[in-house]
Amino acid sequence: MRLASGLLSTIIFSVFVAILCLPIMRWLQRKRLPTWAALLVLIMGVLASGVALILFILFSLGHLSDNLPAYQTQLTALGAQLQGWLVRTGIEPSSAKLPAIAPGTIINTIANLLGQTLNGLILGLLILIGVVFTMLESDHFGLKLRAGLGASHPVVLQLARFSTQVQQFFYLRTINNLIVAVGSAIFLLVMGIDFALVWAVLIFFLSYVPNIGIIIACLPAVALALIQYGVGTALLVVVGLTAINYIGDYALTPRLMSQGLGLSQFTVFFSFFVWAYIFGAVGGLLSVPLTLLVKLLLEASDSTRWLAVLMDDQVPATPAAAHAEGAITTHSDASRRV
Repeated sequence: MRLASGLLSTIIFSVFVAILCLPIMRWLQRKRLPTWAALLVLIMGVLASGVALILFILFSLGHLSDNLPAYQTQLTALGAQLQGWLVRTGIEPSSAKLPAIAPGTIINTIANLLGQTLNGLILGLLILIGVVFTMLESDHFGLKLRAGLGASHPVVLQLARFSTQVQQFFYLRTINNLIVAVGSAIFLLVMGIDFALVWAVLIFFLSYVPNIGIIIACLPAVALALIQYGVGTALLVVVGLTAINYIGDYALTPRLMSQGLGLSQFTVFFSFFVWAYIFGAVGGLLSVPLTLLVKLLLEASDSTRWLAVLMDDQVPATPAAAHAEGAITTHSDASRRV
């Protein structure tokens, strides 16, 4: 899979986007729209959203380039303040062998990150073609699968369950990410951090990546706070964004996802690295639903169900325990009869 990741990641991402778009298409069909018209409305909506986001990022990159000389001056002054502080504390910067601070390093890192986001959006437009073909085939795929395996086959039942759970996960995750992004935007605007809306958009999208996505998303805002106002403000931004994300992950998400996905925290954490290694950024983004798919398929077979149990967040009553309990009861009854 890793050798073919360039091809497989595109196919997998297209399938997942199609799964998420299917309820919207079904809703449009219930409004008496034919399939082609519902699909056209859906595609136009996705394209309009993508183009608007691309234009917003390009506009922000232009303003970032205009402010680059000022940021470089501020960063140079910050480096001079750091060296002065080291001298006052009795540490010679030359003896400490501090690396030279390149004024444009942080800014270039931010620009590269935004550029990668833009490239991802452009790739998303190409993936949209794959989504169209997937959705056109969606009505027939379920019928073919039931005809080939039978309507009551475990794989058929688990795939239907997987589709429902993935839709629920991403919809609720989107609500959570939107709340966290809006809160972050308001906080950054109050703190006077430049391009607060850009960092909020970045936080919204990278929050889909479990565990480390929010950390990567907050780095540009913290770096810009350091350049604009110094170490104190940067630390305050770290605390504020961490608190907002904490509220989202530990106060809002458990309430929204009351039923959960049945995956342990251990499984979620390490599955990110496994899928990111196999499929790159797409694997990291889809690590939770891909792991859920593996778990559900493992549950469909008696020989692999024990692996699914290891991935679960609960400890179910095992057949061995039930057998042991039954044996104890039988032995007690026999003792009483004796």
